Amino acid sequence: MSYSNYKKKEPKNSTEQVSAGILVYRVNKKNKQIEVLLVHPGGPYWQNKDLKAWHIPKGGVVKGEDYLITAIREFEEETGLNLTKNDIKKLKYLYRVRSKGGKIVHIYFLNKDFKKDKFGTSKEYIEIEWPPSSGIKKIYPENDKVEYTDLETAKDKIIPYQLPALIRLEKLLKGET
Repeated sequence: MSYSNYKKKEPKNSTEQVSAGILVYRVNKKNKQIEVLLVHPGGPYWQNKDLKAWHIPKGGVVKGEDYLITAIREFEEETGLNLTKNDIKKLKYLYRVRSKGGKIVHIYFLNKDFKKDKFGTSKEYIEIEWPPSSGIKKIYPENDKVEYTDLETAKDKIIPYQLPALIRLEKLLKGET
């Protein structure tokens, strides 16, 4: 479904959390495998976690903001990568997932091969008390890694509630809708 055919739906109530993001994929030229671009959360809790830790670059929708605008902004903030006007024209709506906590995440997708030397670090930071109950506040990048991962490996690495988006992309690319 293209963005132009997708009608933005407002949250059912003002307390409902809504995010939007972009799932970038590419086809590896050597082995023809689909690879997806994921980000790894920063901070000490996630430091040594790899499985079920990575996620699609996304972030919160500001009240009244269009989901696509949120997705673009958050993708650029979380990856350090910039989308061109041509990239933005190619964005298509993929799927909507819901986290265990009830947050709705609208996901767009794009076929793009960003070069690794262009990967940045998160422009957003989080302040947390670490170690817990120590009274010491430390600042960490919201995300500490950005990388392409083959689709099968990504299914193990991604936060579980976002897995349906990977499966949806895979089916879409195989012509199964």
